[in-house]
Amino acid sequence: QMVEGERAVITCTKPEMCVDPSLSLTADVSAAGEQVSFIVELIGLENPKTAYEMSEEEKLAFVTERKEVGSKLFRSQRFFLASERYKG
Repeated sequence: QMVEGERAVITCTKPEMCVDPSLSLTADVSAAGEQVSFIVELIGLENPKTAYEMSEEEKLAFVTERKEVGSKLFRSQRFFLASERYKG
């Protein structure tokens, strides 16, 4: 668990899962087969509603958003991450 303002080092042992233009990481990084480390800082925190607290409209919006993200990841051939988006 982290608290606001806390920093952490996250190390990814599967660099191909980190390839993303928004992270400035390209396929060259994953081809090297090395670990990728990130320093992250938690700047804000929201407590999302549970499924029991959501209205039917909120539930539909939530699953639709997960499906759209999963589809985008699948089209980008990021199959493992896509499958995680489709899970409940």
